[in-house]
Amino acid sequence: MTLVRPFFSRLSGLISKIKALFVFLVNSRQFFCCYII
Repeated sequence: MTLVRPFFSRLSGLISKIKALFVFLVNSRQFFCCYII
């Protein structure tokens, strides 16, 4: 159990970073589409 907890916290942190990056990409894509059109 001692090895699972740090791995899980690291994994959740990585998932939150990926979610933030995905949201940023979607928002920037919408911004560029609105800017081009």
